[in-house]
Amino acid sequence: MKKKSYIFSEISFNILDEIAYFDQVQNQNFFKEWFNINYEISESDEKFLNILIKNNFYNIDFYSELQCKLHFISPLLNRINFYAANYRQWFEAKMQGIIN
Repeated sequence: MKKKSYIFSEISFNILDEIAYFDQVQNQNFFKEWFNINYEISESDEKFLNILIKNNFYNIDFYSELQCKLHFISPLLNRINFYAANYRQWFEAKMQGIIN
């Protein structure tokens, strides 16, 4: 069988639909616990978030996906130290596999 490679950020839903079956989930109950947590944001984190919003406020609507990752999402992930034993950043990585 022929191997195909896709760049995740460039793949369209039509290609995904050819690869696998996706069923839209209409139930959002799994978000209830997550959204109802009483988060406490420190003063330094609030300051960081306000600066991040201020710095990107006028441009974020026009950012490409890459610019959004670089200017907005990456600083957030770096701030929360989003690393673990089985995690690695995969920006722009190719996903590869055998499609049955």
